[in-house]
Parts: sequence; C-alpha cells; structure tokens
Amino acid sequence: MQVQLNKQLIGSRLKNVYDGWRNASQNDEYGSIADAEALLLLSGDPAGEDEPVRKGTAFQTWLLGYEFPSTLLLFQKDKLLILCSASKAKFLHQIKEGNPPVPVEILVQAKAKEPPSDALPKFVEAYTSFKRFGSLMKEACTGKLMTEWEQGVSKADKKPELVDMAPALSAFMAVKDEEEMVCSRIASGSQRSSNAQRRNASIRRQILLPLCLFTTSF
Repeated sequence: MQVQLNKQLIGSRLKNVYDGWRNASQNDEYGSIADAEALLLLSGDPAGEDEPVRKGTAFQTWLLGYEFPSTLLLFQKDKLLILCSASKAKFLHQIKEGNPPVPVEILVQAKAKEPPSDALPKFVEAYTSFKRFGSLMKEACTGKLMTEWEQGVSKADKKPELVDMAPALSAFMAVKDEEEMVCSRIASGSQRSSNAQRRNASIRRQILLPLCLFTTSF
C-alpha cells in the first residue's frame, strides 16, 4: 500500500516557510536566513538509534510527515528542488497536489544497476548558481549520496557562502498550525480526563478504605 502524504498540511507548512523566509528581515526569529538566496536541507543515511535526532531530520519530518533518508531539498525563492531515489519520488510527487506555494521539481537518481542519471549534476549546478546559502552548518550527514554530493560540489568552480539556518528552522517548527492545535486540544482533554479518573479513584479509596477497616475489625 502506497504511503499517503498529507498534501494539504505539507502545502500549508511550505507556505509558512516561504512566507517567513520572504519576510525574514522583519522578524528576528527568521533573521538567520534574511540574506540567504536559497536554503539547503541535506539528508544522508539514517542516524543510529543511540544518536540524538538531528535538526535536519526533525525539520524534514515536520514538513513532510515522514523521514526520507538520502534526500536533498533545495529551497529556491521560486521553486523547491528535490533530489531522491525513484522509490521516494513515487511518494514525494504527491506534494505537487497539495497546492504548494512554489513549483516542485523532483530529480530522480538512477537505480543501482542503471547508468548514472543527470539528477545529481543538475542539483549541484542549481546549488552553485547562488552566492549565499542557508544550511545546517553544524550537522554532518553520511552515506553514499553524501559522498557523491561532496565530490560533485568539490569539482565546482565556485561555491556559495554558507550561513547557519538552524535558528530559523527551530522557529518554523515552533509555530503551531491548525492540526497541531487540534492534537494539543485532544491531548489536553485526554490529560484532563486521566486526571479526573485518578482523582475519582483516590476519592473511592478514601471512602472504601475506612469501610474495609471497619469490616475487618469484627
């Protein structure tokens, strides 16, 4: 069964990202990307179970609903460029149906036994066409795709300046959208119900305990 992405929610969160980015010079929370011409989100092999969750993984999961390892996202002012495998592309194509704020282009890598495609060179070319990039500078991703990516960038004649976009990503994820607010209300209601059940149980114990003591005294 094919995984169904929440296309409307992804479109809504993408809009929040682009709106925040475009108005970053007027909002200190997004100030780290105010001068960035594009944003780059890298994802290599999954982290080990004993490793802390990377901010890039957290942001990708917040945005897409799932973790997509070995997938690169390049946010341009007028387009979202995605580099991924053919299997992941089947799922990520759904983003185009969710009314995204910018066109979405997916570059599909060749399968293991197929001749190399031009997907990675195109992605590298798009990356090196900008002068200033937002990136998670303190995170290091590993894996086959990351090795190929680093090799491709190292051969480029020019490389953009990088700025740390971590503060902005944290600010994006901190904004509660309608779905999160509904979940929070449900969780809050469940907590109140649970608290009420515990209070009632405590009251019952306070009532029954003296009765039990009274009965057993005879």
